[in-house]
Parts: sequence; C-alpha cells; structure tokens
Amino acid sequence: MKKIKKNYMLILLLVILAGLWWLNSSLGNLPDNDKPEIAIEYKELPSQEKRDEESIPDSEYYETVEEAMLNVDIEFEEDREYIKRMENIIASFENENYKSVYYQVYKDEETVSIALILFKIKEIDGIKKYTTIRGTTSETDIDTKYEKNLTKGLERDIRIVDLLQGENIAPDSTKMLWGVFPQKNMAKGESIEKLRVNGKKPDIIAEYEEFGETWYFYYYADIGKDTSFEDITYTLGREE
Repeated sequence: MKKIKKNYMLILLLVILAGLWWLNSSLGNLPDNDKPEIAIEYKELPSQEKRDEESIPDSEYYETVEEAMLNVDIEFEEDREYIKRMENIIASFENENYKSVYYQVYKDEETVSIALILFKIKEIDGIKKYTTIRGTTSETDIDTKYEKNLTKGLERDIRIVDLLQGENIAPDSTKMLWGVFPQKNMAKGESIEKLRVNGKKPDIIAEYEEFGETWYFYYYADIGKDTSFEDITYTLGREE
C-alpha cells in the first residue's frame, strides 16, 4: 500500500512539473504584443452595498456631484480618502433619475486613481440635487504596466461586462460597456477611432492624460440587455 502511495505521489509531481513547463514555454513563445501585462484592477467603493434610495434623507443630497462625493458616508482607508476629490471630470452620462461620472484624481506625483461613480438625482425645492449611490475605482502608480495588446484588453472588458453594471443609469432595460485604453500601447492598426462593438461606434470617447500619456475612456450606453459576451463582435482595427 505504501509503495502504491509513493508511486501515486511521484506521478502527481511529474504531472505538476510538466504543466508548469508547458505554461512557461507557451508564454515564452508568445509574440511581444501578446505577452500578458498587468491589467487594470477595478474595485468597488468600501462598504459597497447598494443604498436603499427611498430611505436617503434630503440632507444627504447636494447641488453638485463634487459635493455629493466629498460628503459621501463611506469609510475609506486613510491613504485612499483622496478619491473623494473629483479633480478632473472626464466624462458623464445621465437620465432623469441617475448620473454617472468618470473622473481622475492624483494622490501625489506617482499615484493616481480613476473612478466611475453613480449618483441618484432628486429635485428638492425646485433644485436638482445629487447623492452618491455606488462606484468603481482603480488606483495605479507611474510604473504600472498594461496590456500590450489592447484588442485583448477590449476582449477582457467584454468578458466581465456583466460585473461592471453597478454604475449603469438604466440597469432594468440596458447593458452598458465601458473601459479605458492607453494610446502608447496600441498595436499596429489599432485606433480608438476604429473601435466597434457589434458594428457600432461608442456613445462616448473621452481623451485625457495620465502621467503625461494619452488615455481614452469609451462608453456604450447599451449593447443589448440580453446579449451574452459570447455573441458580441468587436475590433480596434488591429493588423496581424
């Protein structure tokens, strides 16, 4: 019995080693533009449970989204409190009930965050006001690396599209798609102007700078409520 157990453990070890060798060989044989890089990591705001909108008192509504975010009742880690400052609003979209805002804020010369925040809209005493409902943020530093193949990055955005609906201003009837691209990492033929999803151009393309480099935020208001990511076609015009 002990001999069988030893043989089994030896076989298992050989299988693991063979798997690691194959993975290393596969990555090593990829062209430079296909080698994995660090992807953008999106995080929800702390204590991120969707608020009961009907129970939010009027005192927590503010005349600007900047005030609403600055006064949001969420406990951030001490070194991330700066995210409450909406220093550079890059894009926004809204309807009669909600407004989502994509913005950028620097912590210091080497660290920056981007955020997409959903606000509830309410008219109080004839004045349009806002309160923060939820949001998604991403903090990076000046040395962070990104996908060298942005078409693969677009594919990633599409694969996780159902996880990024928290800031959708019309979640009951639409499925939005959004993401960001660094200009410098675009491969041959790739261009933000060539971006198409299901044959359509984005509803919003917004250019901005991050650490002196050009970036693009893109947004589709609706790619089809019941559309599966497997059925979505996409291109950035990449030439093989």
